[in-house]
Amino acid sequence: RAERAVMDLDGTASAVPNAEIVRYLNRLSDVLWLMARVEACSEVTLIALRDELRAKGVQVSHDTVWRYLRGAGLSFKKKRAGQ
Repeated sequence: RAERAVMDLDGTASAVPNAEIVRYLNRLSDVLWLMARVEACSEVTLIALRDELRAKGVQVSHDTVWRYLRGAGLSFKKKRAGQ
Protein backbone atom coordinates (compact mmCIF):
# COMPACT_ATOMS: atom_id res chain seq x y z
CA ARG A 1 0.00 0.00 0.00
CA ALA A 2 2.84 2.39 0.74
CA GLU A 3 4.19 2.28 -2.80
CA ARG A 4 0.69 2.93 -4.18
CA ALA A 5 0.32 5.93 -1.86
CA VAL A 6 3.65 7.33 -3.04
CA MET A 7 2.65 6.88 -6.68
CA ASP A 8 -0.77 8.41 -6.05
CA LEU A 9 0.69 11.77 -5.10
CA ASP A 10 -0.16 12.85 -8.62
CA GLY A 11 -0.50 9.50 -10.37
CA THR A 12 2.97 9.33 -11.89
CA ALA A 13 6.38 8.11 -10.86
CA SER A 14 7.83 11.49 -11.83
CA ALA A 15 6.12 13.01 -8.79
CA VAL A 16 8.40 11.00 -6.51
CA PRO A 17 11.49 13.06 -5.67
CA ASN A 18 13.70 9.97 -5.74
CA ALA A 19 12.77 6.91 -7.81
CA GLU A 20 14.72 4.73 -5.36
CA ILE A 21 11.97 5.37 -2.80
CA VAL A 22 9.46 3.38 -4.84
CA ARG A 23 11.97 0.60 -5.47
CA TYR A 24 12.85 0.43 -1.75
CA LEU A 25 9.18 0.36 -0.71
CA ASN A 26 8.49 -2.38 -3.24
CA ARG A 27 11.31 -4.56 -1.88
CA LEU A 28 10.31 -3.82 1.69
CA SER A 29 6.76 -4.86 0.86
CA ASP A 30 8.03 -8.18 -0.54
CA VAL A 31 10.16 -8.87 2.54
CA LEU A 32 7.29 -8.09 4.90
CA TRP A 33 5.01 -10.36 2.86
CA LEU A 34 7.60 -13.16 3.07
CA MET A 35 7.94 -12.75 6.84
CA ALA A 36 4.17 -12.80 7.32
CA ARG A 37 3.80 -15.84 5.06
CA VAL A 38 6.39 -17.84 7.01
CA GLU A 39 4.80 -16.81 10.31
CA ALA A 40 1.33 -17.81 9.10
CA CYS A 41 2.40 -21.18 7.68
CA SER A 42 5.51 -22.64 9.27
CA GLU A 43 5.24 -25.76 7.07
CA VAL A 44 5.63 -23.86 3.79
CA THR A 45 8.52 -24.97 1.58
CA LEU A 46 11.15 -22.80 -0.10
CA ILE A 47 9.83 -23.79 -3.51
CA ALA A 48 6.29 -22.82 -2.50
CA LEU A 49 7.52 -19.44 -1.23
CA ARG A 50 9.46 -18.88 -4.46
CA ASP A 51 6.42 -19.80 -6.55
CA GLU A 52 4.13 -17.51 -4.53
CA LEU A 53 6.59 -14.62 -4.94
CA ARG A 54 6.75 -15.30 -8.69
CA ALA A 55 2.94 -15.26 -8.83
CA LYS A 56 3.13 -11.77 -7.29
CA GLY A 57 5.49 -10.73 -10.10
CA VAL A 58 8.71 -10.97 -8.07
CA GLN A 59 11.42 -12.76 -10.05
CA VAL A 60 13.40 -14.61 -7.41
CA SER A 61 15.33 -17.86 -7.20
CA HIS A 62 15.01 -20.65 -4.66
CA ASP A 63 18.54 -19.77 -3.48
CA THR A 64 17.66 -16.12 -2.89
CA VAL A 65 14.70 -17.08 -0.70
CA TRP A 66 16.86 -19.58 1.19
CA ARG A 67 19.66 -17.04 1.79
CA TYR A 68 17.18 -14.46 3.10
CA LEU A 69 15.54 -16.93 5.47
CA ARG A 70 18.89 -18.30 6.66
CA GLY A 71 20.03 -14.72 7.33
CA ALA A 72 16.86 -14.19 9.35
CA GLY A 73 17.75 -17.24 11.46
CA LEU A 74 15.15 -19.56 9.95
CA SER A 75 15.70 -23.02 8.52
CA PHE A 76 13.48 -25.28 6.46
CA LYS A 77 13.22 -28.95 5.65
CA LYS A 78 13.54 -29.86 1.98
CA LYS A 79 10.14 -31.59 1.96
CA ARG A 80 6.98 -31.36 4.00
CA ALA A 81 6.35 -34.13 6.49
CA GLY A 82 4.93 -37.22 4.81
CA GLN A 83 6.24 -36.41 1.31
